[in-house]
Amino acid sequence: MIPGIYLPFQSIGSKILLLSGPSGVGKTMYCRQFLLEGLLKGDKCIFISTDLSKMQFKTLFSNVEDKNILDRIEFINPYDDMSSLPYNEEGSVSGKRLANAILSALKRSLEIGPISEMHTASSNQKSEEEEDVVVGSAVKPVRLVIDSMTHTLLLIGERMLIEFVIDLTHILNGLNVIAILTLTTSSVDQRMVSNLSSIVDGIIEMRLKEDSNGMAIRSIRVRHLKGVYYEP
Repeated sequence: MIPGIYLPFQSIGSKILLLSGPSGVGKTMYCRQFLLEGLLKGDKCIFISTDLSKMQFKTLFSNVEDKNILDRIEFINPYDDMSSLPYNEEGSVSGKRLANAILSALKRSLEIGPISEMHTASSNQKSEEEEDVVVGSAVKPVRLVIDSMTHTLLLIGERMLIEFVIDLTHILNGLNVIAILTLTTSSVDQRMVSNLSSIVDGIIEMRLKEDSNGMAIRSIRVRHLKGVYYEP
């Protein structure tokens, strides 16, 4: 399921993986390959970004031979439809409202309804409304990419980002979804990675170094898998 990596839990329910690494290491291209492989398997593929425009998203896949492939990847950027975003009195979008707009768009894409306000309060009981949720893509596997969380962090702040990921886990719970969230570690405190590690199901780390000839060498490893014994 994950290019170049075998994950022993990958066939069991939804999984959210954090892909971390320095800027320029290839996280976006890795996610691109992850989605392309999903398309070949017939999976539903979703790409969410608060950073990339629709044009930049198309450019990311511009060298793919099958030009119709973009029609099979749903691209979500809440800023593409500015009229749908709720603005505050200062004329800007609050972090909470932006996070909710992203999650609402995802739920529509997954054909989950009704769309209700997500709550982060810890509770093991589902409301009557949640019990009646219909998931149109429950059978078909889904591959989800959110690239990049670093940009989203700048927009909504650390606390709101953590709440966003928690709400994301609630939405994906019980679905056949593999999600990759990217985070540029050179620009954030490692504490953020540690905080998210307690929420996500695994952490994949990408590294970039030079060999003796000055050539860039990229490496990837699994740092953490929740609830699974795994030797990196």
